[in-house]
Amino acid sequence: MRSFPATACLLLAVAVLSTDAQWMSGQALFSYGPEDNDPSLAYPKSLPNAACGYGEITEKEFPGFKLVSISPKSELKARAMGGCGTCVEIKCADTQYCSGTTPTEVVMVYDTCEDCAAKELNVNARVFEEMVPLSLGRVDVQYRQVACPFKGNIAVTVSNYRTAAGGWIQLGVKNVAGEGDITMVELAKAGSGNWIRMKNTYGAKWELSKLPAAPFDLRVTTKAGKEVVLSSAIKTPGATGTFTTMSQFKA
Repeated sequence: MRSFPATACLLLAVAVLSTDAQWMSGQALFSYGPEDNDPSLAYPKSLPNAACGYGEITEKEFPGFKLVSISPKSELKARAMGGCGTCVEIKCADTQYCSGTTPTEVVMVYDTCEDCAAKELNVNARVFEEMVPLSLGRVDVQYRQVACPFKGNIAVTVSNYRTAAGGWIQLGVKNVAGEGDITMVELAKAGSGNWIRMKNTYGAKWELSKLPAAPFDLRVTTKAGKEVVLSSAIKTPGATGTFTTMSQFKA
């Protein structure tokens, strides 16, 4: 059985993903299972920072660790932020182990599986076990891109924030409902409406130098042109961490 650590940005075995959300064929394998892949033993309670740059992910923050890592050759990589934040619905396609009543799983891309083939999806072990026993190691699946079903509001994670020398900030947005295809993040002094476009440096990370005075509003725009303003998302100069906002994309 092949089991891969999370290393760069996304997880699972994927075929070409079409824009009409048709089911595609691939294979799922898994990572971050219990010791010796024994489901009676404890699973990891957190996952390390990965290629998308979401930071450490805890079970409380992301129940069930419904996450996937994708191949560098995956068509998902052509999406905004290299596919980070995209959600994929997966269903088992192996009739020996699954049936029409086997539940589908919706997972979010958060890492890159460097060793995966283009049609392989590396899901978290908990997701895999919901479909078939871990002892299988891999299983045929079908999958399609879907809207992310996140509840609650968008959160902003500030990983770096320098106030000296003109200022510099590095952040990511999480828990984004809908297509997750973020093409632009802008920052402004709260209430000013003077938007400054941030740079997507890698994965889901956005950066900006020469900052206005805090607090900051953020404006997030998707490929479809939908936008949401996160009012006073960052309130305190120099503060890092995860901050929950009062806004979310409408269904």
